[in-house]
Amino acid sequence: MSNDYKNTLQELPTWLLKKGQIDEPKFCDMLLKKRQLRYVDDAFYSVNGAVDEQQLTSYVFNIIKDHVKTGTARKAESIVHALELICYQKDLPVSDKEIHLQNGRHIQCGYEILPEQAECLL
Repeated sequence: MSNDYKNTLQELPTWLLKKGQIDEPKFCDMLLKKRQLRYVDDAFYSVNGAVDEQQLTSYVFNIIKDHVKTGTARKAESIVHALELICYQKDLPVSDKEIHLQNGRHIQCGYEILPEQAECLL
C-alpha cells in the first residue's frame, strides 16, 4: 500500500463511512463541538442569537460535498433535521439575575451589573 493512500485514509473524517455514507450522530457531535446550538420553537439558536436554517444547511453542505457525491443536498438537509432532534429544548432556561445580549450576558451582582462573556444557551 502506498504512503499517499495511507495518508489519505488517515485524513478522512471519523464521521465518514464507506462509499460516501455519513454517520449522522458522529457528524452532529463534531459540528456541535464547533458550534453550540439549541433548537427551540422551530428555530436554531447559538450563543449569538438566532441561526438561519438555510445558512446552517449550506454550512453542512460545504463540509460534506467533497465526500458525498450523490444526494448531497438531501443529505445536508437530513443532517440538519438530525441536529433539530439532538438540539431540541422545549424552552430556554430563564434567570431573573441575567440579561442576555447578542455578545454575551450581564449578571446582576448586588447593585452592579457585571459584564461576562459566556455561553447563554445552556
